Amino acid sequence: MERIKYRYALVFVLCCLNLSVFSQKNKYFIELTDKNNSPYTLNSPQSFLSPRAIERRLRQNISINISDLPVNPAYVQAIRQTGVEVWYTSRWMNAVLVEADSANLAAVKLLPFVKSSPTGNWQKVNGRYSSSKKTAPSPKTNSNARIGETPAPLLDYGFSANQITMIGADVMHQQGYRGKDMWVAIMDAGFRNANQIASLKHVFDNNRILGTYDFVDQETSVYEDDSHGLQVFSAMAAYQPGAIIGTAFEANYLLLRTEKSGSESRMEEINWLLAAEYADSVGVDVINSSLGYNTFDDPAMSYRRSDMDGNTALITRAADRAAAAGILVVNSAGNEGDDPWQTIAAPADADSVLTVGAVNVNGLYAPFSSRGPSADKRIKPNLAAQGQGLY
Repeated sequence: MERIKYRYALVFVLCCLNLSVFSQKNKYFIELTDKNNSPYTLNSPQSFLSPRAIERRLRQNISINISDLPVNPAYVQAIRQTGVEVWYTSRWMNAVLVEADSANLAAVKLLPFVKSSPTGNWQKVNGRYSSSKKTAPSPKTNSNARIGETPAPLLDYGFSANQITMIGADVMHQQGYRGKDMWVAIMDAGFRNANQIASLKHVFDNNRILGTYDFVDQETSVYEDDSHGLQVFSAMAAYQPGAIIGTAFEANYLLLRTEKSGSESRMEEINWLLAAEYADSVGVDVINSSLGYNTFDDPAMSYRRSDMDGNTALITRAADRAAAAGILVVNSAGNEGDDPWQTIAAPADADSVLTVGAVNVNGLYAPFSSRGPSADKRIKPNLAAQGQGLY
């Protein structure tokens, strides 16, 4: 299978300029008014979306719309000419993330296509974004077995039997639903040593890693940092009969690091947004995210419980936009159940996100798992699965 290249995936990202270490600069997320006079058009989506991303929309009768268009490059160039450093652009939010001092920021505010004054003193992120590009491979045809066909042999789930049978995944596996030809993006804090784990070896050996990217450190490798994403990846993709078998062990995976462990800032919401746009543009079917955001190191940036209304947090709006593009977005409810916050965190509050709570081995709600409802009284989480004592 052809590797993903960056042509489509990073169309929304621009190269960075050198930054003086002596400048006092902060990051700002600047929303723009329109996408007028752009070289990109709805009639030529192949210039910014992969064939598989286009096919996914067509299959679900979803029209390509203006939010799919990249930010107007002329606007980006005009912003850059004020002297600010352009880090990223977001097509879904029609926005640009810049780093600027007060003088340059004042010049940006005067541009006629800036929607509103830049807000948010974003935490600095070290490193630079890679200028290399990826291109998505062509779509595949789903050939999973269906109910009524000859069932597959029973599998030996080993230590993972309880978590599998609790949700009926063993029955689905026997019916042929094992994730074959599905593309799944996992967005997390890192996948430490995932490429060295025996139960995941089959994924690498069969070239079912679609690609990797670290949106925190702007590099391609994701195997050195936190292990939380490894655990999530293993629960889905592992295949070591007699020890552990995951829920979707025949799927293809895109591994994306968006979370920086040990600190909390709204920059991680930006990382999630960009990763989701990346995942959309290459054509994934599912986004799995076991992340949640409510309070940050800078209290001024923190959300209130009333903000968990499905419309306020940037990451929540990004998750809903991914769902609108035909992606199934699955997110954990959060780990605030036994903390003062208690309730779900963004993006679990999104109305189009499948929010998953955690139960123990006996099916009882795990104390740490965040509760619902959302701030606007919608039922959350939407379902639950074993999340305590998981193998």
